[in-house]
Amino acid sequence: MDSYHTEYIVKHTTARRWLIALGLILGIACSVQAQGADIAKLFPDNTEMAFSFNVKSVLNSAVYQKHFKEEIDKRIKENAQLVKMMETLSFDPMKDITSVTFTVSKFNARLGGPPEADMFGVVKGAFNVEKLNGALGALIAAANQGDRVSTTKYGDFILYEVKDTNSGKTLYATIFDKETIIGGTVKEDVTNAIERLAGRKTGTLNAKFTELMGKARNDNTMWGAILIPSSVREMSKMAPSPEIGDAIAKLETQTMNLNVKDNVKFDVSMYMADKAAAGAMKALMDQAKDLAGAAALSNDQFGSELADLVSSLQIGTNENKVSLAGDIKAELVDKIVKAMKSR
Repeated sequence: MDSYHTEYIVKHTTARRWLIALGLILGIACSVQAQGADIAKLFPDNTEMAFSFNVKSVLNSAVYQKHFKEEIDKRIKENAQLVKMMETLSFDPMKDITSVTFTVSKFNARLGGPPEADMFGVVKGAFNVEKLNGALGALIAAANQGDRVSTTKYGDFILYEVKDTNSGKTLYATIFDKETIIGGTVKEDVTNAIERLAGRKTGTLNAKFTELMGKARNDNTMWGAILIPSSVREMSKMAPSPEIGDAIAKLETQTMNLNVKDNVKFDVSMYMADKAAAGAMKALMDQAKDLAGAAALSNDQFGSELADLVSSLQIGTNENKVSLAGDIKAELVDKIVKAMKSR
């Protein structure tokens, strides 16, 4: 990074702000793209959940282009500090990121507090490795916060370590190559991914999760696959009714898909312990839909929009599967966005 940019950053920003910015950049890096049948080889072997976002799909969609692009581009251009940071890093997230996926392992739901979990991910896109590493190194040196942000070497790779003083956890990340950034809260997961990308190691995902992921993965805007953790089923004991608690306890796996074009289509599939449990879950969801429709009509701000959205939902069953699907038509998307912008 040239001396002008370094002096500008040190002069016009505080070390704390740049640490936050660095944390955000590395935080974005915690993800894995959904394209390519072999991408799952990077996932930790104990993966319980995976969520993938096709960033290009969103940015190229009619919804984004029509309703959000102009305003977001304007705000970026008006933020001199953000523009300078992107120039320094030679990185524009609106252009350079293709997809983002993250995985979750050891998920533990806790009563009265946030859940505990190990996170892992990879960003896929176009990255200038030399400039990014050089700029990040200069920012870390200028911030002079070695107790919170530091670097080590893993073979030929620079491994960034960002410590969260609130949670006590550390985020590890590396720029593997011009297309891939890897990150996670478990150092071994990140180094294993490096070895797997280099062809020196292979992993073994849970067979049940691999099968579930096969049902979920596609080229849509977003997909997700979840093995319901035992800690979530345990929480069913505190459900507001025995019927709801029993339904939650018998929910085993779940997939979800979202596709954004000029409309917004989504579907969620819940796989229950048996056919009877699927019927019980559908009955509860039908009741919830009726209540949501009535509540929507009483909303002073978005009553008609919400009522239209609820009425578009389709709920069905097939053996042990319960499905929830919706198609928010372009006209309704326009109506909702305009209503939000006008209030």
